[in-house]
Amino acid sequence: MHTGHVVDSSASSSPPPPRRRTTTLAAAADESASASSSAAPERPPSPPLPELCEPEDPADIYSELTFYDIEHDDEPDFYDDGEGWSIDGALSEEELAMLNASREDARADGSYFDSYGGVGIHREMIADEARTGAYLAAIEAHADELRGKVVLDVGCGTGILAMFAARAGARKVYAVEASGVAKHARRIVKDNGLDGVVEVIRGRMEDIGEDEIVEKVDCVLSEWMGYALLFESMLPSVIDARDRFMKPGGLVLPNVATIHVAALSDMKRYDDAVGFWDDVYGFDFSSLAARTRRDWSDDPPVSTVPRERVVSDAAEVARIDCATVRFEDLFEPTDGAFELVIEKPKKTSGGRGGTGEEEGVGQRGGEDAAEDEDAAAADADADDEDEEVMVNGLVLWFDVDFYGHASLSTSPMKPKTHWYQTILMFERPHALTRGDRIVGALSTAPGAKPGTKRTVEITVEYDVVREGEVERGGDEAYEHFARFVVQ
Repeated sequence: MHTGHVVDSSASSSPPPPRRRTTTLAAAADESASASSSAAPERPPSPPLPELCEPEDPADIYSELTFYDIEHDDEPDFYDDGEGWSIDGALSEEELAMLNASREDARADGSYFDSYGGVGIHREMIADEARTGAYLAAIEAHADELRGKVVLDVGCGTGILAMFAARAGARKVYAVEASGVAKHARRIVKDNGLDGVVEVIRGRMEDIGEDEIVEKVDCVLSEWMGYALLFESMLPSVIDARDRFMKPGGLVLPNVATIHVAALSDMKRYDDAVGFWDDVYGFDFSSLAARTRRDWSDDPPVSTVPRERVVSDAAEVARIDCATVRFEDLFEPTDGAFELVIEKPKKTSGGRGGTGEEEGVGQRGGEDAAEDEDAAAADADADDEDEEVMVNGLVLWFDVDFYGHASLSTSPMKPKTHWYQTILMFERPHALTRGDRIVGALSTAPGAKPGTKRTVEITVEYDVVREGEVERGGDEAYEHFARFVVQ
C-alpha cells in the first residue's frame, strides 16, 4: 500500500496556486517562428538548436529550459511581459540540474501511484492471507490500545486495514491514499457503515497538513513494504506521518522490520539462463551469457524459492525500528555482515522427514527400530559430508513484527506471499561442501539518480571460506563483489 501526490481539487474552495510550467528552447523557437512567418516570410531559418540533454549531464544543460513559471513574484530575475512568466537571464547549471531532477522524480512518483489506481493489484494484496491475516491479528491484539483512540493509515488502498482498526474500536481513522483507488475506498467505507469513523483523504502523505488531519493520532498503521523490503521507498512517508502527527509513545504498526539472506543453490535457473546459450540449434550463442548476468544485476528475479534450494542457515543483515528510526537515516545505506554456513540441501520428502510409511519402516517397535533409524541417518550424513553443493547466489527476504503480538515473514520456509523472495545471483556458481562458509557484507540504499528514488540498490561483497580455513581479517577487501538494482 502506498502514498503519493494527487491533488484533490474539491478539498479546498480557494484557487490553486500557480503551477510551474517549463517550455523548451525548441518549443519557444517554434512559437516565435509561427508568430513572425507572415510578417517576414523571406527571413532565413534560424540555425538548429542543440538537442535536449539528460538532466544529469551538465555539459549541455543550458539547452533544457528557457521559460519557467514561478510561484512568487518577488524574485528579481523574473518579470511579467504579459505573455506569462519568463526568465530574465540564464539559470545556473546547478539550478537546472535540480529542476530536471525534480521533474524526473515527479514523473516516477506519478507512474508509481498510477500503478495502484486499478483494482487488480489490491485484490492480490488482500488475497494474500499471510499479509492480511498478520495485520488483522496485530490490530485485534492491540484492540485495548486502539479503543476510543485515533489511527492514521498511511497508504490505505481500498481501506481494509482502516476498517479493521474501526472494527477494533478506534474512534477515528484517517485513511490517506494518493492513487485513484481512493474513490473506491470511500465508497467501500460508506457501504460498510463506517464513514462516520473512517475518513479517506486523497493525497500524498507528505502534502497532507493539519487542516486535514486536525488532531494528533495514537497509532500510525501502514502496509508499506515492497520487494526486498525497501523497494518503492514508502517507509519515509510513514516516518513523516509519525513525526508530524503521532502522539509521544504512540503505536507504529508494524514496529520492526528485518532483512535476511541465505545461500541459494539453483543450477536449473543458472543453466536455463546462461548454459542455454552454449548450443542453440548447433550454433554458439555464448557471447550472450554476459548480458544474461548483467540482467540479473540490473533487475534481479523476484520469485518463490523452493525451500530445498536454500543451502545454509539464515543471517539478518538489516533491522529497522519503525518507532524510533530518524527520518534522515532512511536515506543512508543499511550495512550488515553475514556468515552463511553451507548445509546439505533441505529435503522435501523422504529420509527422516518422511512419513514413516516406507517399506520396512514402522513394522519393528521399540529400541531396535530407533537404533536402525539412527544408524541409517548417520550413514546418510557421512555420505553427504563431501557432497558438493553448487551455490549460485543469495536469497533475500524480510520479516516484520507487531510488538511481539503478531508477525509476518516472507521467508521461503513460510507460506508464500505476494512479495515472494528476491534472488541475488552470483556471476558464477561456487562448488562448496558442507561446513564451508560464505562470509561477507550486504548493503542497501535508495536509488540516487533522478527518477530512481523508489528503486533499491543492493551491494554484496563476500569471500568463500573453506572448512578449516581462516577468513581474512582487518581492512582487506572481499574477493567477490556484486551489485543489484531492484526496480
